[in-house]
Amino acid sequence: MTETIGIAGIEFAAAAAVAAAIALWMRINDYRRAFRKAEPASEYAPARYRPMARLFSGADSEFMARYVSCPKISAQWQRAQRRIVRLYLRELAVDFLRIHREARAMAAHSPEQYADVIPALFRQQAAFWRALIWIELRLAFAFVPGLRLSRINPEPLLGPLQAILRETRQTASLA
Repeated sequence: MTETIGIAGIEFAAAAAVAAAIALWMRINDYRRAFRKAEPASEYAPARYRPMARLFSGADSEFMARYVSCPKISAQWQRAQRRIVRLYLRELAVDFLRIHREARAMAAHSPEQYADVIPALFRQQAAFWRALIWIELRLAFAFVPGLRLSRINPEPLLGPLQAILRETRQTASLA
């Protein structure tokens, strides 16, 4: 009897993990589709993402927790906050993919002496997607008290983007 319950528990946990992985893959794939649909932008503007950092700061959530006693309004606020953050993440992913594509093209056409930029591009890409996946997991499990949205640091997302910009500008100025 206890073996059956244990096996059922393991099967349930495995099914939940597979479902979470599929949902995460679909969300990340949505960011890539948004890149393919996006209109070309003239230049990356980091000031666009300051409100996202404010959402992550937790000041708004603390205000809501302090002054709003209705759980329904608080739940609506948290859903709206996650939706807004995902919109920012989509724009950030589009910007990252655009800049990364331009940096790869620049690296492909640059002389061999600038070949050391290519591994840095791949490291930045891995760091960006790892941070994006981590934030998506935090958003998906925001109902867990320790994983609130206000405890997310947006710097791991913005850092790789700014590093690629720095690398490409440096390579362009040297070339």
